[in-house]
Amino acid sequence: MAVTDAIDHDAPTPVYKQLAAILRRRIEAGDLVGRLPAEADLMEIYGLGRDSVRKGLTLLKEAGLIESVQGRGTFVVPPDQRPKGEPESSE
Repeated sequence: MAVTDAIDHDAPTPVYKQLAAILRRRIEAGDLVGRLPAEADLMEIYGLGRDSVRKGLTLLKEAGLIESVQGRGTFVVPPDQRPKGEPESSE
């Protein structure tokens, strides 16, 4: 785990969003492929509670980066099967 992969519990950004951002970067860089670590492992690795891990994973599911398969785990969606680009924000 790189220094930039640490969760900052004092930051204004919620920890589940920090987790989602870390995992997104690792997925997009190709560092995370196939099956993701179990929720319990992510809790231990990042020092988070189950609810925070689940919320972070939900953000990635909504973005089309991961998918859960009942009884098997959570997997990274291959790049060619991910949604194409996100609409640009007007901010």
